[in-house]
Amino acid sequence: MKKLGFSYILMGVMLSVTPYILYGGWIFTYGGADNDLGQSVCESADGGFVATGQTGENLLLTKTNSSGDLVWNHSYPEMSGTFINAIDGGGYIITGSKDDQWLGQTLFIMKTNSEGDSQWVKIHGKQDEKGCEGNSILAIENGYLITGINGSGKLWILKTDSEGELIWEKEYGVQGHGYSIREVSKNRYVITGELKLGEEREDLCLLKIDENGDTIWVKTYGISGDYEHGHSVEPTGDGGFFVAGEYGSDTWLLKTDSEGDTLWSKVDNSGRTYQLVETSDGNYVLAGRRYTGTNKLDMLILKVDGNGNKMWQKTYGGSNDDIGYSVYKASQGGYIFTGQTRSFGDGSYDLWMIRTNSAGDTSWICENPPGLSDWDFATTVGSALTFRYRNKPEGFFAKVYDASGSIVDRIYNRSASGVITWGEGYDSGVYFIVPIGCEFKPQKVILVR
Repeated sequence: MKKLGFSYILMGVMLSVTPYILYGGWIFTYGGADNDLGQSVCESADGGFVATGQTGENLLLTKTNSSGDLVWNHSYPEMSGTFINAIDGGGYIITGSKDDQWLGQTLFIMKTNSEGDSQWVKIHGKQDEKGCEGNSILAIENGYLITGINGSGKLWILKTDSEGELIWEKEYGVQGHGYSIREVSKNRYVITGELKLGEEREDLCLLKIDENGDTIWVKTYGISGDYEHGHSVEPTGDGGFFVAGEYGSDTWLLKTDSEGDTLWSKVDNSGRTYQLVETSDGNYVLAGRRYTGTNKLDMLILKVDGNGNKMWQKTYGGSNDDIGYSVYKASQGGYIFTGQTRSFGDGSYDLWMIRTNSAGDTSWICENPPGLSDWDFATTVGSALTFRYRNKPEGFFAKVYDASGSIVDRIYNRSASGVITWGEGYDSGVYFIVPIGCEFKPQKVILVR
């Protein structure tokens, strides 16, 4: 597994007198010759991040530290991971689909330890029913709830014990697919996805169930004959629900009351989104993809307020298609996104992870910083690049990246102040000098021979 991409290093700093926090980010790809993608990401107990998805025909499980450096990765054959959650004890619970010799494509649940080693895998499905998949898993008391689609093409919910053994399973509607499940209150759960209840087409749905999977209420929502379904749902503080869904190639935002009755509905044409998280300020950030003017896809990061009004949007991408599938709110501030990129990396598609600050940027922002140290370049273009730094009692340390994002050098000087010349022995081209610490911003430089 090869890690590429460029990086702004993330650090959290606490001073003895005046604390301050550095929100920053990084962009990395992880992958090899096969097609790789990340479909879901969560935070690990040690502040790193774990993404699951697919590499070739196998499940991909990738762990990084908080700075995006690869810690470990695993692949599991004939499986595809669609959703991951960290669980008590430092391990992870994953769901998705698995090819089985006798049953065809089944839903699987896998529990791993903190190192990503599988502790058990359980499959669920019926013989001759193909196309089962788990899309969201929720840890509950003494077990798990999973939603997805069964081999009959119906919205499917399963409850298992803590070892993944089936307690009950239920299907809903004539056709359907569950994409997101959340706990509302004790023994009450809400699911969004798509559902066909009668002769009408499949529409975006909200389904509220009890601990036995019995329906408390179910609602469907449609705009027109276009393709409509819910990707992600979050309970709101007023007892209602905030839903992000799909309307054609756009994002459909829906707010309901506690009974699922519509309070408002909006279509945002920024692009299609696949997952949302509630932010610390009571708004929402979504991950997805957006068509550019050249008819390619970029990763879309969208922030909306509680009324569905756009606050800002950011895109990340290159010359080919790049997509965001999952977002997670990081405990140290900001967000982690995962998806796939064809613009960067070492394969047709690579797993992509982006760490941003709360504004959706990968740049460095210091809140209430102490007096910043100084550094300045005599020139940023030349055959050798000389810069001066000051006020660094612990010394100066930086990583140097080339234009492809590979680390090509490390710079270290123990002195609190000094002059450094860099570039000898390196080819002409664009480089990024990225210092460690909040005091300096990364600097783009160009070597000319």
